[in-house]
Amino acid sequence: MNAQRQKAKAESDKQIDATFDNLINVGTQHPDQQQRILTLTQQIGAFFTNLLAKVASFFTDIYNKIMGWIHSAVDWVKGAAAAVGDWLNKAGSSISHFFGSLF
Repeated sequence: MNAQRQKAKAESDKQIDATFDNLINVGTQHPDQQQRILTLTQQIGAFFTNLLAKVASFFTDIYNKIMGWIHSAVDWVKGAAAAVGDWLNKAGSSISHFFGSLF
């Protein structure tokens, strides 16, 4: 998982760097447009920040749902095991009582 995270970061950094390099080149070629380019750059940065926050929220939600399901499954198994144990205990007592009453 950490390797995948590092790969995603590297790819993201590469894409962001390429975009900013492109904008810097355009700004160098067109000095009169630098303020518009700067504004666009800020908007792009805000877009990526918002996008990453949404992706993080999505994965956090999935993680929480999976963990909730696992906890529910564990609780169900514990409850089922307790019910089976209780049933076996009662069945054993009933059998013991039945045979005890014969003698």
